[in-house]
Amino acid sequence: MKAAVFKEVGKPLAIEKVADPTPESNELVMKVCYCGICGTDLHATREGLTTAECGQILGHEYVGEIVEVGKETEGGWQVGDRVCAMPFIACGRCPACATGHFFECQNKKVSGVDD
Repeated sequence: MKAAVFKEVGKPLAIEKVADPTPESNELVMKVCYCGICGTDLHATREGLTTAECGQILGHEYVGEIVEVGKETEGGWQVGDRVCAMPFIACGRCPACATGHFFECQNKKVSGVDD
């Protein structure tokens, strides 16, 4: 697959061919149809202002189609389902999470930025 890879602060993202992912038993794989490169990604590439590391694939705003489903995946996902991603991963333990305000999580991670 092709991916936008962060190589070095001050340099443009590199579009590279990378290995196709293989899902664990509780994961799925989606083929990305559209992906936005937003201000967060640009801050990483231009100024190094995020936790993104060199070699990391950027782009956390995307939509696509499921192409593979792990055997233990919950939720009834099927190959061919169209999906979009929620880039925020809340901790589930802080006061904001305890009251259902996951977007205000004090410890949240952002897929494509913090991983």
